[in-house]
Amino acid sequence: MTLFRSYAAAVALALVCNTAAADRPSVEPADKADTAAWIRYFDAWERQTPDDAQLWIDKFNYWIGRAPEECIVIDGNACPESDPAFVLQDENGNAAGALYTTTIFDDRLVDRAVEALDRGLALYPDRFDMHMGRAAAYRFADRPADAANSLRMTLDRCSINGGCWIDGHSGSAISIDMRTLVEEYVQGYVCDMLSDGSDDPEDPGQIALRRLLDREAELLPGSVVVQNNLGVLFCGYRQYDRALEHFVEAHRQTPDDIYAILNIAYVHRLCGHDEEAVGWYSRLLSSDDPTAAEQARLAINEIGRQAGAENLD
Repeated sequence: MTLFRSYAAAVALALVCNTAAADRPSVEPADKADTAAWIRYFDAWERQTPDDAQLWIDKFNYWIGRAPEECIVIDGNACPESDPAFVLQDENGNAAGALYTTTIFDDRLVDRAVEALDRGLALYPDRFDMHMGRAAAYRFADRPADAANSLRMTLDRCSINGGCWIDGHSGSAISIDMRTLVEEYVQGYVCDMLSDGSDDPEDPGQIALRRLLDREAELLPGSVVVQNNLGVLFCGYRQYDRALEHFVEAHRQTPDDIYAILNIAYVHRLCGHDEEAVGWYSRLLSSDDPTAAEQARLAINEIGRQAGAENLD
């Protein structure tokens, strides 16, 4: 049984943000690994046209492309199910660990990539591709606190520009208002952070996520998506009263929102409030969504079986 958090979210994941080709000082270095040659190339380009947005995008792409590195891990405790692994055995043939590959990121190179985008954003603060590329870089490098802080910066910019952005491909003005930004572009990041984050409220990533969600709630107070996110967050901390406050507010804002109803019922189950849980699930038995209706029916039956077993004991 899980909380429902997956509202539709179109997330900008691509790290390559290309515009029209600009005049460059020379041909690109042939060897991606020749860092010295690339630094000279970018330095010459900057001296020639420092206000060329493509310079800072290409510089970002170069450093973010160099940041990941595959390495071999010997784990004496477990064999990760999701990674191809060679299982290590002891002298009796029992599994004693695993050898597998993983990807690590050089934070110094990630920082250099983001610094390039920051130079570009200082020149063109409304370039939407640069904002989303910045957050994607941190997400790519598994730095959730930095990703959350970057997204909060984008929300702040949207509150200033009123949703009027510059498209990186055409250079034309595009409109992405606060609701679209929060519920379509940022939501995918939030779902990942809610699913993969710590349950410790004092974890740096969680602190940054709360600040992001609080800013969303401030800028978009009528969003059921934001209230649902906050409910999921506090449920993860086992702060069920606070979680219910947000889920109930989501229901108040949008009474027919299925996720809010399911989440309210689920939290009541976690708290042992079976009668309240059944009452909320019952609201969905006649839902036009057959999946939600079936979910509710199964939950009610399970609560009944558990109550019957307890009576027998």
